[in-house]
Amino acid sequence: MRRIIIGFISFSTWVVPAAGQELEPGAYSISRVGVNIVVVANNFSGGDVSFDPTLPVEEAEAKLNTTVFDYVRTLDFLGRSANVGVALPYTR
Repeated sequence: MRRIIIGFISFSTWVVPAAGQELEPGAYSISRVGVNIVVVANNFSGGDVSFDPTLPVEEAEAKLNTTVFDYVRTLDFLGRSANVGVALPYTR
């Protein structure tokens, strides 16, 4: 019985390396040459801001509004598919 318990504890604490996944699954997919992609994204976030307790700042909060304008163009580069992108973020 003791061997079964030790075996169960050993098996239940077995460490398996975790594998992450790509957040943008299509980031490396091939696009046709000459495709233009325009993206406009907006994100609003807000909340409390914490400082060092020795500073005389109380009840600080932040409200962030971020907008991103993005342009991507696919092209042929030495017989391979490539893309060029420009992003313009604006945070207020």
